[in-house]
Amino acid sequence: MDHLLSIVIPVYNVAPTLPRCLNSIARYGADYQTILVDDGATDDSGRICDEWAAKQRALGACVEVVHQKNGGLSEARNAGIERATAEFITFIDSDDYVDEGIYEQARRLLTPDTDILEFGVIKEKGNGTEKLSFTTQTFTSLSDYWLMGHAYQHTYAWNKIYRRSLFDEIRYPAGKVFEDILTLPYLVKRARQVKTCPLGFYHYCINPNGITGSAKGEEWRVLLKAHLDSYCLISEQIANYPTAEQTIYYADLLNIQLQEHLLTGDPPEEINYRLSIRHSPYKAKALLYHLIGVKGFAASLAF
Repeated sequence: MDHLLSIVIPVYNVAPTLPRCLNSIARYGADYQTILVDDGATDDSGRICDEWAAKQRALGACVEVVHQKNGGLSEARNAGIERATAEFITFIDSDDYVDEGIYEQARRLLTPDTDILEFGVIKEKGNGTEKLSFTTQTFTSLSDYWLMGHAYQHTYAWNKIYRRSLFDEIRYPAGKVFEDILTLPYLVKRARQVKTCPLGFYHYCINPNGITGSAKGEEWRVLLKAHLDSYCLISEQIANYPTAEQTIYYADLLNIQLQEHLLTGDPPEEINYRLSIRHSPYKAKALLYHLIGVKGFAASLAF
């Protein structure tokens, strides 16, 4: 049958949180395809997948479980992409969960031209939360989405629904950290239309021991390269955007570059950061950059 959406869930040693993730999508029946990819888990995660899948199938749901040798998050997502049959596809990390009914709501917003739909995120860490919300906006170019939509600040794979055909020639890079930022710009570049919407939320449960929170020099080197690669894709268009948006983007890129330098000692690449002194949130930073440049910034780390 033709499914409305393929939901890919990579699974690796998440037995304590996996039931919460699965229960958040338990209401989706035969119209949705759920693909659980057990990426060589050594705890009870694989068994939980099998038992949950059996119960859901008995209720008429379409659930597939893939057990494979451990290859990492990218390989698990790619395995799900290979098995997805719906016109649209989405991802959930197995230590996270989604608001009830979010995919049903999102599906109603998909038009024939919508290739990527993005919805909000609630970051959960300890006893605190941080909310990332969107308004309804439509972008028809990578540079519009990257700069006006501030996409470089939320390159997550999982708070988005994608037209599956975007992945015809694209896969997540095996063995790489920060695989989301390494992939998203190229998916957006292929998309006719990216839409953001004020739907319910994806709940991102931050692991303080995860790569984002514990990244060291080599990981930051990968992150910087990914952001510089995306910068190269839009560099010729940046001057066409408002000064404030340019400043916010360049300040973010400068932050990443200086952190990478701090952790690796690599000499920073000279980039013409258009940091406006008049853009008040970054006035001091912009003034210092104009006085001493990125290499002077790196040398002093007076940041």
